[in-house]
Amino acid sequence: MFQDALDQKVNQTFPGKVVRKDLLHQIKGGENVPSYALEYLLGKYCASDDEDEICIGIQAVKERLQSNYFRHDEANKAQALVEQRGRHRFIDRIQVRCPVIALTKSIPFYLDN
Repeated sequence: MFQDALDQKVNQTFPGKVVRKDLLHQIKGGENVPSYALEYLLGKYCASDDEDEICIGIQAVKERLQSNYFRHDEANKAQALVEQRGRHRFIDRIQVRCPVIALTKSIPFYLDN
Protein backbone atom coordinates (compact mmCIF):
# COMPACT_ATOMS: atom_id res chain seq x y z
CA MET A 1 0.00 0.00 0.00
CA PHE A 2 1.28 3.46 -0.89
CA GLN A 3 1.99 5.71 2.07
CA ASP A 4 2.10 9.44 1.66
CA ALA A 5 4.35 11.71 3.73
CA LEU A 6 1.77 12.08 6.51
CA ASP A 7 1.35 8.31 6.87
CA GLN A 8 5.12 7.87 7.06
CA LYS A 9 5.47 10.63 9.65
CA VAL A 10 2.70 9.15 11.82
CA ASN A 11 4.33 5.70 11.66
CA GLN A 12 7.69 7.19 12.64
CA THR A 13 6.21 9.28 15.46
CA PHE A 14 3.98 6.52 16.87
CA PRO A 15 5.70 3.21 16.04
CA GLY A 16 3.50 0.22 16.80
CA LYS A 17 0.43 2.36 17.50
CA VAL A 18 -1.04 3.05 14.05
CA VAL A 19 -4.02 0.96 12.92
CA ARG A 20 -4.87 0.85 9.25
CA LYS A 21 -8.63 1.03 8.80
CA ASP A 22 -8.49 -0.75 5.44
CA LEU A 23 -7.21 -3.84 7.27
CA LEU A 24 -10.06 -3.55 9.74
CA HIS A 25 -12.65 -3.78 6.96
CA GLN A 26 -10.67 -6.48 5.14
CA ILE A 27 -10.58 -8.79 8.17
CA LYS A 28 -14.02 -8.00 9.55
CA GLY A 29 -15.83 -9.13 6.41
CA GLY A 30 -19.11 -10.74 7.39
CA GLU A 31 -18.12 -11.49 10.97
CA ASN A 32 -19.87 -9.70 13.81
CA VAL A 33 -16.62 -8.97 15.66
CA PRO A 34 -16.57 -5.69 17.61
CA SER A 35 -14.43 -3.06 15.86
CA TYR A 36 -12.59 -2.18 19.07
CA ALA A 37 -11.44 -5.79 19.45
CA LEU A 38 -10.18 -5.90 15.87
CA GLU A 39 -8.45 -2.54 16.23
CA TYR A 40 -6.68 -3.77 19.35
CA LEU A 41 -5.50 -6.96 17.62
CA LEU A 42 -4.45 -5.07 14.49
CA GLY A 43 -2.51 -2.61 16.63
CA LYS A 44 -0.81 -5.51 18.38
CA TYR A 45 0.04 -7.62 15.31
CA CYS A 46 -0.09 -5.32 12.25
CA ALA A 47 1.29 -1.95 13.40
CA SER A 48 4.03 -1.73 10.81
CA ASP A 49 4.68 -0.26 7.39
CA ASP A 50 6.32 -3.47 6.13
CA GLU A 51 3.88 -5.46 3.97
CA ASP A 52 5.40 -8.84 4.93
CA GLU A 53 4.96 -8.11 8.63
CA ILE A 54 1.39 -6.98 7.99
CA CYS A 55 0.57 -10.24 6.15
CA ILE A 56 1.98 -12.29 9.03
CA GLY A 57 0.05 -10.10 11.48
CA ILE A 58 -3.21 -10.56 9.58
CA GLN A 59 -2.80 -14.34 9.84
CA ALA A 60 -2.14 -14.01 13.58
CA VAL A 61 -5.27 -11.86 14.01
CA LYS A 62 -7.40 -14.37 12.09
CA GLU A 63 -6.05 -17.26 14.16
CA ARG A 64 -6.69 -15.38 17.40
CA LEU A 65 -10.25 -14.59 16.36
CA GLN A 66 -10.89 -18.16 15.31
CA SER A 67 -9.75 -19.57 18.64
CA ASN A 68 -10.96 -16.87 21.04
CA TYR A 69 -14.04 -15.23 19.53
CA PHE A 70 -17.44 -16.90 19.74
CA ARG A 71 -20.71 -15.58 18.42
CA HIS A 72 -23.55 -15.40 20.91
CA ASP A 73 -25.28 -18.36 19.30
CA GLU A 74 -22.14 -20.47 19.97
CA ALA A 75 -22.48 -20.37 23.75
CA ASN A 76 -22.70 -24.16 23.99
CA LYS A 77 -19.44 -24.51 22.06
CA ALA A 78 -17.74 -22.07 24.44
CA GLN A 79 -19.16 -23.88 27.44
CA ALA A 80 -17.90 -27.24 26.17
CA LEU A 81 -14.45 -25.76 25.59
CA VAL A 82 -14.26 -24.50 29.17
CA GLU A 83 -15.48 -27.83 30.52
CA GLN A 84 -12.81 -29.70 28.52
CA ARG A 85 -9.88 -27.41 29.28
CA GLY A 86 -10.90 -26.02 32.65
CA ARG A 87 -10.35 -22.43 31.41
CA HIS A 88 -10.27 -20.47 28.17
CA ARG A 89 -9.69 -16.86 27.13
CA PHE A 90 -12.53 -15.18 25.29
CA ILE A 91 -12.81 -12.04 23.21
CA ASP A 92 -16.05 -10.10 23.83
CA ARG A 93 -18.62 -10.43 26.55
CA ILE A 94 -20.56 -13.67 26.67
CA GLN A 95 -22.85 -15.38 29.12
CA VAL A 96 -22.27 -19.02 29.94
CA ARG A 97 -24.33 -21.23 32.20
CA CYS A 98 -22.48 -24.17 33.67
CA PRO A 99 -24.88 -26.97 34.63
CA VAL A 100 -22.41 -28.42 37.15
CA ILE A 101 -22.44 -25.24 39.24
CA ALA A 102 -25.87 -24.06 38.05
CA LEU A 103 -24.81 -20.41 38.00
CA THR A 104 -24.89 -17.88 35.21
CA LYS A 105 -21.57 -16.13 35.01
CA SER A 106 -20.81 -13.06 32.94
CA ILE A 107 -17.26 -13.05 31.62
CA PRO A 108 -15.89 -9.54 31.00
CA PHE A 109 -14.17 -8.48 27.78
CA TYR A 110 -10.63 -9.81 27.85
CA LEU A 111 -7.74 -9.69 25.41
CA ASP A 112 -4.51 -11.53 25.98
CA ASN A 113 -1.42 -9.32 26.28
